[in-house]
Amino acid sequence: MKKNKCRISFNDISLYVDNAHSQKKREALKAHFDSCPHCKKSLEQAESLKASLLNMTQVRESAGFDFEFNRLLDERIEALKGRSLQAVVRSKISAFIHSLIIPMPLAAKAAVSLSTVVFLVAGLRYNYLQSMPFVEFSAGDVRIYRQSEGAWARPYPNFRLRQSDKIELKDGALINLVVKGKYKARVKDNSLIVISRLGARFGRLDTDFSLSYGKLLVNTTDKFKGSNMKVFTPACQAEIVGTAFMIEVSENNTLLGVLEGSVKLVSRPHPLKADRQYPAEVYVNSGQKAFVKQYASPSAPELCSRHQWKSMLELYQLVENPQVILLIGTGVDRVDDLLGGHAPVYIPDSVKRSIPQALFRLINAVSSTEQSSDPVLFAGRIKELLQELEYYPDFRYKAEILMFIASNLYKAGDHRLALDILEQVAYGYPGSEMAGVAWSGAASIYQHDLNDISTAKKIYADLIYNYPDSSEAIRASEMLSSIS
Repeated sequence: MKKNKCRISFNDISLYVDNAHSQKKREALKAHFDSCPHCKKSLEQAESLKASLLNMTQVRESAGFDFEFNRLLDERIEALKGRSLQAVVRSKISAFIHSLIIPMPLAAKAAVSLSTVVFLVAGLRYNYLQSMPFVEFSAGDVRIYRQSEGAWARPYPNFRLRQSDKIELKDGALINLVVKGKYKARVKDNSLIVISRLGARFGRLDTDFSLSYGKLLVNTTDKFKGSNMKVFTPACQAEIVGTAFMIEVSENNTLLGVLEGSVKLVSRPHPLKADRQYPAEVYVNSGQKAFVKQYASPSAPELCSRHQWKSMLELYQLVENPQVILLIGTGVDRVDDLLGGHAPVYIPDSVKRSIPQALFRLINAVSSTEQSSDPVLFAGRIKELLQELEYYPDFRYKAEILMFIASNLYKAGDHRLALDILEQVAYGYPGSEMAGVAWSGAASIYQHDLNDISTAKKIYADLIYNYPDSSEAIRASEMLSSIS
């Protein structure tokens, strides 16, 4: 009997059933299934299995399940910490050499050799996958071009990025890229960036980004030590060992700001003068900035302005501890993000299970109808979310969700209700980061939408007094100067 020689793997079939392939790959697989009875039968079995799983009764976890599970998981991780990948590889190689020296049956030697090779290949593949950044979150108009497939795709959570992938963002868009335990990066607004190199060698990670224009923020962890990262722009090359920094490229000019650590900035000589124009370099340290124009030497590092320092605090959103985040900037103009319709809420996968399903469903419903041409549907879903939130008075992330609601209400044109929500946050959460933003948003509505200048001025003055070190205080001072 002639064996089936199809190269379609079970993984391909599984991804097809989950609709996880690109459109091009999906169409090719469909054509194959139509002509191959063997693969078509496998597809039908996979679809039947998925349908059976979806029809299974949901299991409700017992009280305290999350805590006990995480406690046992932490214990297991601690127990395995001493067994690094390098140590296991060394032990396998040692066993392999030992097997060649110590007399044993030939079949046994062959088995040991084969298992060692398989293990090493698996270890190298695991090490390579660990070096590949994945998409943690994206919002707005973001597209990724994959050269191997020759097509643009929309990112989704856990989308694995490869070398040569190109990421393009439009105005107001944002994407978080993560290599677990190493770094988190955020690209935002009008940006074009390419992952020009990826490499890993047993714990060491080498990553190169090429930023044509736009804004990149990176925050590394302590485990990044020993790894390297370079960011290339039209004007310079930035070499990072381990730090938190921001790079912004516009019109062939590059601005580097460093929140923590140190970055070496190297100019790029003109290609026609490379034989007589040598690259110039400077080191930019914590709290400093430097500029580079194309084919010119970097400026001497200088202290960041208060405005630039505040804007870089957004880097602290790129942390390992999972939390719900209202995705607005940290600069003096972040209230414009809030009231300008650019304030999506980010909910990490690890936090989703702690959020009531009804709330999570309505948050997604509001987000999915944000770009809808049906304003009545949009406004209705916002108010439905607001009503549902009232059932959870002690919800941990209530301030962030209320601000998300206020932002969308303002976008929907309900300025009065948006103002009520902002004041609810300002009075109800005076010690949170959201309070100052809420007061600033309320003052802006009084000033620009309700034409109540006296109330706006009072709120601006209170902001300066109650939150003197905040970016909202800087904005309040600017507003008072413009309307006095």
